[in-house]
Amino acid sequence: RTPPEHTTEGPRALGYFYRSALDYILRNVGFSHTVGASRSLASLVRFPVAEGSDDHRAGKRSGDRRHSGRSVRRTSSGAQPGKRGGRGEPEDKQARAVRRGRPLRKDGGVHHRARRPDTSQPKDAGAQRRPKRPPIPDDITGMELDPGVRRELGSLSKEVAERVARHLVAAGRLIDDDPEAALEHAMAARLDGYRLGVVREACGLAAYAAERYEQALAEFRAARRLTGRMEYTPLMADCERGLNRPARAIELARSVDRSQLDDATRIELLIVEAGARRDLGQVAAALAVLDVPELRSGPSGTTTARLRYAYADTLEALGRTEEAAEWFARAATADVDGETDADARRLALRGD
Repeated sequence: RTPPEHTTEGPRALGYFYRSALDYILRNVGFSHTVGASRSLASLVRFPVAEGSDDHRAGKRSGDRRHSGRSVRRTSSGAQPGKRGGRGEPEDKQARAVRRGRPLRKDGGVHHRARRPDTSQPKDAGAQRRPKRPPIPDDITGMELDPGVRRELGSLSKEVAERVARHLVAAGRLIDDDPEAALEHAMAARLDGYRLGVVREACGLAAYAAERYEQALAEFRAARRLTGRMEYTPLMADCERGLNRPARAIELARSVDRSQLDDATRIELLIVEAGARRDLGQVAAALAVLDVPELRSGPSGTTTARLRYAYADTLEALGRTEEAAEWFARAATADVDGETDADARRLALRGD
């Protein structure tokens, strides 16, 4: 079953969190992403020199010190391989074939290995496999993106950057009503901007909204690797819950230095960890996870409201309905933006 979006009963406990994250990309305010410079694969890979090439032969010149002083392998007759009778005469084809264990034809010739079939793809095969880009509404220009995000697209050509920006805006528009369509636009942006952290983040958010948790987890990992930011951890942990791996979610949540997280991210991580505890049947432990100082002294706002809501929901699961109703009321008081249904839950418990 699909649990309520704002409870800790199952995955998607971060419904508000992922929407606010994508809104953060689209808002016309300062953006804090800093994408680390990525090294090209060519600079990380040492390609081996093909045997038989000019460079390979040059490395085996008779005067090359790398090969001097080595003992020369000889055959049982004392001759060097490739020589006949040790006199320096070249070995004929038949003798060489026998020595290498290759059969001779009846006419005395040598059976050569069959040539491998040509399995090369046509030049346009990649284009045939490439997913189609969804159409972008004409009213989207790409200028709707946050200025900081547009600057991150500066490593792309002007035409490509505009196309990526328009796909990101389209994804932001669709993520609530049609997350699958939003994911198509995000993945279209990824075709051109796969090395940009903000693009991989958008892909992860869209996949998360579409409940494609394996894909979302991979994209968030890539975004974290590219940006070095730990703010993706709550979403990554919730993806582990969505994949029925609550123990991994707890392990991931506890592997992070929480002193390096901002308050909102840290609280969201607590909510996910509590949800994972409940997935394992550890309801009392989930309540203990949520019992932090911010529960009672946090300022009004969505973060405090969600923490109190999760606490109240866990109290109800423990059968402590009176306390749960009280904390739902406190959550409703803090929820100045109306992001939760805390007041409705309070009324349901009190029978009003």
